[in-house]
Amino acid sequence: GLISTPTDTDHSCRFGQWYYGPNGQRYAALESFRAMAATHSRIHQLAHELIAQKNSGAQFGPMIEELHQVSAELIEHLQTLQVEVVLGR
Repeated sequence: GLISTPTDTDHSCRFGQWYYGPNGQRYAALESFRAMAATHSRIHQLAHELIAQKNSGAQFGPMIEELHQVSAELIEHLQTLQVEVVLGR
């Protein structure tokens, strides 16, 4: 069957609520924090594209690979942010 497109945006998902909300914005001066915005947005874009591909019956293997890569990149940004916060940089 068809998969419906998620209604969450990169601002309204749980991560986006933290990132764009006051709890996340206190880290806005840190480069690792700012770098997460584009990566997070790309994850949402890929999710929408993957659902469209699945619903059309097209192959989506390469997109899955990119999703894994972009997800790993977001995790790296989070880990770097954690180190920067702990070390007070």
